[in-house]
Amino acid sequence: MISRRRRIAYGIALAAVSVMLVSGFLELYLRAILFHNFTLGDGLLKHEGLYADYFSDDDFWKLRYYFGDIYSLPEHPHPLLGWVGEFDRVTYYHNDENSVGKRTPVLLYGDSFAKCVTPVCFQHILNGDKDFSKNYYLLNYAVGGYGLDQIELLYEKSNKLYEDPVVIFSFLTDDIDRSALSFRIGQKPYYKVENGALVLNGVPVDPDAKHFLKEHPISIKSYLWAYLIHNKVIPERVIRYLRGDEQKVEMKKNVSRAIIQKTIDDLRERHVRFFVIVFQPDWPDAIDGPDSWRDTLSREILDRNHVPYIWTKGLILADMKKTGKNISEYFDVGGHYNDYANNLIAPEIKKMVLEH
Repeated sequence: MISRRRRIAYGIALAAVSVMLVSGFLELYLRAILFHNFTLGDGLLKHEGLYADYFSDDDFWKLRYYFGDIYSLPEHPHPLLGWVGEFDRVTYYHNDENSVGKRTPVLLYGDSFAKCVTPVCFQHILNGDKDFSKNYYLLNYAVGGYGLDQIELLYEKSNKLYEDPVVIFSFLTDDIDRSALSFRIGQKPYYKVENGALVLNGVPVDPDAKHFLKEHPISIKSYLWAYLIHNKVIPERVIRYLRGDEQKVEMKKNVSRAIIQKTIDDLRERHVRFFVIVFQPDWPDAIDGPDSWRDTLSREILDRNHVPYIWTKGLILADMKKTGKNISEYFDVGGHYNDYANNLIAPEIKKMVLEH
């Protein structure tokens, strides 16, 4: 007759084997859906956000590419920046620099919020404004998908090409997170803080984007485990601990502070007229959500350095109070500012430039 202790041991062993078998089956099932065209359940399970973090993980963007997202890899990656915008990839001169003439060039740096996704952007509004265009001409150097690191690197390479410019250094609060990534639309440069100094990594960028992905494959070892820690299957506090969220946020803060400070110091050492624009996305932290640390970080470093800046959230909130509009009326379908919001911000840019 089997003893009670032995029965318990058998039960534990059986449960462990069962868990291993079920876990193995689920892992194979997920991989079949994600990478082998198995269609049963793919509509629910084939999404990169279920296995990786939009804000912190290269794997999110690699999965997005493999799942056939609208973004395609850069055909000709730039060795420093990853991908480029409306400027010469060798000299960094803006495509429209011949239009400046004897006027003061106004150089706008940033991501897609500064570049705009609507037909009418800041350069169209301001360069068509009689008072502004009399003495100034805006060159929009913004590039969609850029992180704070890429914005700073492009500024560093291009602003010295122009005599006595006005520089507008802009960023989306989420660009702070993009600085933690080595891959987004494609391979990108990124900074690390080592011994208190910024050290550039990820350069030169591989000229063959597909080769980079082959050499730097998705790092996820278990898609079942990845699913568990990126969804509300277990308590949120436990998930954050297992993902190391606090450490990731601290790393982003340290790198972003250093990048912004580096830019401010460079501008002031060269006596360049400048101001900053901070854009906020149409997500919970755009107002006062749990991720508002990005807002706090941005304002803290700008205020500490006495940097003049445009806080787009403030403009939108003031306009909402004045007009009774809903927050969604300032954004287009893709989550970027619409024409109304851009026309709300443009006069503030004009005012800041003329005051300088």
